Amino acid sequence: MYQVEEVIHNGVVVAILAHFTNPVNMFYLLGRVFWCGCMFIAFTTHNIFTDYDNVFPTEECMHTL
Repeated sequence: MYQVEEVIHNGVVVAILAHFTNPVNMFYLLGRVFWCGCMFIAFTTHNIFTDYDNVFPTEECMHTL
C-alpha cells in the first residue's frame, strides 16, 4: 500500500515521506486526514465559543475527538 521514509538532516527528522503504490490508497488516506482536521477545527471552535474558562476541559491536555 505505501512505504514510509524519514528524512533526517543533522540528526533531526525534518520530514516523513509516504510513497504510495496505489493512488486510490493515497486519496483515501488524504480524505481521512482532511476529515479529522475538519472535526478538530470544529471541536476547538465550539469549545472556544462555549467555554470561557478553558478551551479544553483539563488544562494539561485536550481530549480525543
